[in-house]
Amino acid sequence: MNINDIKRSINPINLQGMNLELIANCYLDSFINHFDYTSNRKKALIELERIYFEIYSNLEKNDNYFKMLENEDKVIFDENSYFHILPANMKVLKSISMAGLVASEWFGQLEKEKEACFCTFLNRFNSLEENKMTNNRDAYYKYLMYITSDTHIWLFFDKRNYYMNELLKLDFFEYQRIRKTKKEKITALYPKEIIDIYENLILPMSSSSDFHDKFSRTYFWSAIPGGIPPMLINGICLGDDSKLYQELDTIKVLFPNATIFDGKRNVLGYGKNIKENRHL
Repeated sequence: MNINDIKRSINPINLQGMNLELIANCYLDSFINHFDYTSNRKKALIELERIYFEIYSNLEKNDNYFKMLENEDKVIFDENSYFHILPANMKVLKSISMAGLVASEWFGQLEKEKEACFCTFLNRFNSLEENKMTNNRDAYYKYLMYITSDTHIWLFFDKRNYYMNELLKLDFFEYQRIRKTKKEKITALYPKEIIDIYENLILPMSSSSDFHDKFSRTYFWSAIPGGIPPMLINGICLGDDSKLYQELDTIKVLFPNATIFDGKRNVLGYGKNIKENRHL
């Protein structure tokens, strides 16, 4: 599968994230023509696209997925569980099930805060002692659920999967931290083509890339270049009052590797791969 296949399969498309304007109907080719890209920036963009679809293709052939942990029919959030909160919208879910959770720039919309352009953002339940709220996973979850329960859904990701871990290693915010504190180690930690993506594409377009310095003890987001393929979504929280409950059977088909649960963490159902015991 390539970007043109995805364009054809989900055109027209609307994607919307917690911190993004509505994204609609402006695809990669017109986006490139609209902006003045240098040769190095174009090369970095092409390389980022190649990496994303290489991982996507490998995941299509892979069946080594892991379901979310459970105890007595309730899901468990383990340390550093990664998630993304987005509006409860079936059209959005359908597009994500095909294209993945991808950066808005692929569809012609620059990320509003310009913290990390061409990246997908993940939050996580953190284990660091300096932040009591995020260290207490249940309290943090209840707080976020309180403010999002009836309007948003949560996507969780299979961090035990090899390819998910490879994507997490590319976290742009972590690259920024190393770049500022241990710059001499950059070339030993990252391949040249990845450094080129950071330096020639993401950094020049991210004018607010120092945003997280102000929140260094409390801000636990990751910025994954390109996006995250849909096969790596292993959990979907529909909240407590979601209109999407009536779409449960469709969601099971769209996300075959996912455990679907409500805002109190009660399991509502499983994607078809889990139901068929194709993986655990």
